Amino acid sequence: PAANADDIVRIAATTIAARDADAATRATIDEADGTGSFQSGDEIGIWATPHSPQTYNISRTATFDGTAWTYDTPLLWSDLPEDQSGNGLYNIIGHYPVQTATPDSKKNGSITFSVQTNQNTAEAYRKSDLLVSGTFELGSFVPVMDIKKGETVSLNFVHVMSRIKVMLTAGSNVTQEEVGNAVVKIKNAQVNYKISLINGANGDPDSPTYADITPLKSTTAAATFYALLPRQDNQSGNKWIEIEVAVGGKVATYELSAVTNLRCGETQPVK
Repeated sequence: PAANADDIVRIAATTIAARDADAATRATIDEADGTGSFQSGDEIGIWATPHSPQTYNISRTATFDGTAWTYDTPLLWSDLPEDQSGNGLYNIIGHYPVQTATPDSKKNGSITFSVQTNQNTAEAYRKSDLLVSGTFELGSFVPVMDIKKGETVSLNFVHVMSRIKVMLTAGSNVTQEEVGNAVVKIKNAQVNYKISLINGANGDPDSPTYADITPLKSTTAAATFYALLPRQDNQSGNKWIEIEVAVGGKVATYELSAVTNLRCGETQPVK
């Protein structure tokens, strides 16, 4: 509540492309397409700034109570500097999970987000799934901005990371039980990504970091594994996916290079 109710920045977070069902979250999620909704107790971060000058210190946390979002500290339009661009427009971006890093004022208000290298737990997988309000164009994230003062701010959250879905099936001399117990690795993948919480600019960080990633094993689909990665290309021809299967007391290793590029908000299936 504000002394002047018209001054409060009102937000509405619509049905979102949310976390995977295997992340054991409160949300109800469709495993096939990743859609779902926020649930009571979920928290999102909010950054707000006029088009000009862009500021880097106006942030809030908002909590969903099952019906509405409430701020930790009220966010008022009067808190924001006047837009000096002549258009009277503002950028207001939401992010989930809440990112606590302070945007770099020298780099478009950006932070560097890193996925977990061992995603084989629900918690680590959830931490790797960055959602930001916006849309996608040609496989890249684009923020929704150009908000007029006094309007309700609609935040439609989408997955910024890409997902690899590995589905294994039994074959010659390999049983379904054996493929179900396989060890899967995404090899030498880029694990960090730069994204602006002020204007949505995104791409490779100044210093990309590479590592092997252990995916999350599905609890609902047999011999299925999920890994979340930043948008990237497999330009070097590396064999991105390594699968170890114990067959007849011996370990057989299979290397795959079926993934050529990853795009924001898309799942790359590998069978």
